[in-house]
Amino acid sequence: MARSRHSEMLGIAVAALVLTGCLGGSGGGSSGGDGASSDAPSESSGNTLSGQVINGPLAGAEIDVFGPDAQHLTTITADAQGLFSADLDEPGPYTVETSGGAVDGTSYAGHLEARCHAAISCSVTPISTAIVQLMEQQGMEFEDARALLGNRIGIAFDPFASPEDAEGRFDLLALRGHLDAGRNLDSWLIDLLIWITEDIGALPVGILLPTSEPGADAGFEPDVACTGFEIDIDEDDIHYKVETHEQMVGALTDPSELAGDRLVIAITGDITTGFNEGSDEWQFEGDKELVLIGQKEDGSRAVIDAGQNSRILYAQPMADRVILSGLELRNGNARNGPSFRLQGGAVHVRHTGRLVLHDTAFINNEAGSRVLLTSGRGGAVVATGPVLIAHSEFRNNFSRQWGGAVVTNSGISVCHTIFEGNQQAGTSASHGGSAIHARQEPNRQGPYDLEIHDTVFTDNHASGDRGGAILVGALFVSEVGTVRISDSVFEDNTSVSGAVTISTNAEIEQFSGDPVIAGGHVLVRDSQFTGNSSDGSAAIAWADEADIRVFDSEFTDNQTDFPQSLLVAVAGEICTTTFTDNSNPVFNGDFIDCGGNLFLGSSSDPFGDIPGRIVFHDDGNIRTIRPDGSDSQLLVSTNTFSPAPAWSPDGSQIVFVDGASFNSDLWRYSIENQQTVRLTNVDDVAATEPSWSVHDEIAYVRRAEGQGSNPFLIYVTTPDGGQGSHLTGTESAHDMERYPHWSPDGEELAFSVREDWSLDPNSTRVRLYTVGRDGSNRGRVSGFADANEPAWSPDGERLAYVLDGMVRIRNRDGSGDVITLAEGTSPTWSPDGAWVAFHRNGSLYRASGQQPDEPPVFITEGEQPHWSY
Repeated sequence: MARSRHSEMLGIAVAALVLTGCLGGSGGGSSGGDGASSDAPSESSGNTLSGQVINGPLAGAEIDVFGPDAQHLTTITADAQGLFSADLDEPGPYTVETSGGAVDGTSYAGHLEARCHAAISCSVTPISTAIVQLMEQQGMEFEDARALLGNRIGIAFDPFASPEDAEGRFDLLALRGHLDAGRNLDSWLIDLLIWITEDIGALPVGILLPTSEPGADAGFEPDVACTGFEIDIDEDDIHYKVETHEQMVGALTDPSELAGDRLVIAITGDITTGFNEGSDEWQFEGDKELVLIGQKEDGSRAVIDAGQNSRILYAQPMADRVILSGLELRNGNARNGPSFRLQGGAVHVRHTGRLVLHDTAFINNEAGSRVLLTSGRGGAVVATGPVLIAHSEFRNNFSRQWGGAVVTNSGISVCHTIFEGNQQAGTSASHGGSAIHARQEPNRQGPYDLEIHDTVFTDNHASGDRGGAILVGALFVSEVGTVRISDSVFEDNTSVSGAVTISTNAEIEQFSGDPVIAGGHVLVRDSQFTGNSSDGSAAIAWADEADIRVFDSEFTDNQTDFPQSLLVAVAGEICTTTFTDNSNPVFNGDFIDCGGNLFLGSSSDPFGDIPGRIVFHDDGNIRTIRPDGSDSQLLVSTNTFSPAPAWSPDGSQIVFVDGASFNSDLWRYSIENQQTVRLTNVDDVAATEPSWSVHDEIAYVRRAEGQGSNPFLIYVTTPDGGQGSHLTGTESAHDMERYPHWSPDGEELAFSVREDWSLDPNSTRVRLYTVGRDGSNRGRVSGFADANEPAWSPDGERLAYVLDGMVRIRNRDGSGDVITLAEGTSPTWSPDGAWVAFHRNGSLYRASGQQPDEPPVFITEGEQPHWSY
């Protein structure tokens, strides 16, 4: 067969190949390396590539195998079940291509491909062919292509290789019929790749999308009353034109009785004087609709500046609406108002009708003191009835209790608006809403729902227990309205607790006297959440006793305080949404994956397999295994009962210990080449407990019995070998140093220390230390007295460690609560930071760092686990 057009894609990491979803397979041994001695690891018996060609079992297919440099290695023939095996001199990875053969007695017309490795059983299927073609078409690495395909079709395995798992999730029978013994393979692959990469075309045969509730709410539309709002005021409709404070005070009383059921006042110039004390606020009462519009000659907004001396407007009309348009309200302050003090820094409207804010800016208004611990609600606006906000701005407003910018006791609709730099500062229970607080109460005009469209929330901060740039609460009502957010942006907002961006919850029982009321459901589509973070225990979005549903959105670089999740709800769904470099986990609740989601960078896939592989040993035999306990592979056998294997940062090699107890050395093993290389070779010295950094530096404990007063010191060498140099210097001369572990950036080393051990060998006091990569700044880490066996979390923010025989987690700086996982030793983190694996009584377990109350999960028998990076 001619060489494949895909040969340029062969240089893929072996660690990625482990994640193909192929079944079975067994690892081999190793080959002797430089400086091998009689106690070296046993030699490899070669490379055996085995697997199955599957459309249905493809009997008699001709199989061509190509090496990593595109060289043709061999041609073999599959048996009647599609099984094949080949002994190869060249190490992988391999490209496998098939032609011919027969399925159910019918000649097969298609050509299948796969990327494979000798250590893993190779399934060659239409799905593996699609992955190869995605790699070529999109210029993707193997794992990225596999993840894109898996997330788009909603499964994380090859249905041809795992038909028992495909039932109800992939229509394998229909696809096999459609492929027609390979005659329609090429056209199906074209349709599939277009559907995956461009999201167009009909649903490819075989793929089953959820047919029930998931995705049903994705098509909600923005409130047309907001997006289509226009001011319907002509010149003839204006009753009064004002340009001073005194003129406005008079006009609000309609002294000439010009208005019928609507009073329209045009503000023709900036008003920056007249607000000298709290009683100088503008007041309006009556049965008329009130309309205030800016009408400056240059077309700019009319500025009303209260100089932090008073609120600007207090209105208590009986009509349906109050409308403000074309204004800029600055420096209002509700501290000293004669009516409803500390509510609505610029505007307070007490009526059951709708407050409409159009083309209006609210800047630097306050409800409550920024310095004194007062109360205060609605930094810019408080409204009893529903609120509509269009084409407006809220910047740097402040409230002490609720709603840094806006408080309403009913529903709210917002579109084409920005909330920036607003703050809610009080920390009491039920407080929050750095931008908006909708506090829904009985006997208020609905709707209670919140509609947010094409709106930006940026750099807002909430300190209250409920948090949220948007906070929805309820008091004495049967339900909380739904929050619908579309085409909006939440960026760089912060909160201490509750949630950072959206928080819906019920009033707690002590206020209502009734059981907890469900918070409002949250629906989000076509929106972006970027750089939002918690200053404490806040989630990014939280629906108390309710659901969160997210469609076609993006979450990037959002950070919560471990172990908090990004999304917290009773249940929910996530559809065609991308998560990139967020903290983990993604959610807490019963969420549904309705397909098309991507999890990139540090964001782990909560719907997929637990990432990475764990290297460990079993009676000196070094193996790797998936975190779910499947696919155990033997790598190399050693002559020690404590080889302490550790991954290289790229997952292509391991470093381990072999040799006699007091004369052991470090060895390096290449998974791709199955070769071993000796790194240290010093008589009467034992090397142990290695840790490999991203700078290709290997720290280890050098145990030299009889050489000096202290036999336990940390040295650093390289993958090229050699004893290396003592890292921690003369100041550690009397300390026992153990269990070194590099930080994720390779700039710090954490380790355990028995201080002055050589002076007092009976000392059992253990301290946790860190030292710089260059040997500087060696010292204790506060908050970790008696801690042993430290392990950095992938984000470098936390340490897992052992104390009193229990595996625990704490912030790296010693702050925050200690999370206790389970009894055990040798903790090691999953790549996404969601799990910690450990050893206990001859077996390996994993425990959830986010749900530490859940019992640990058994993985396999073994010791000294180390999770791949």
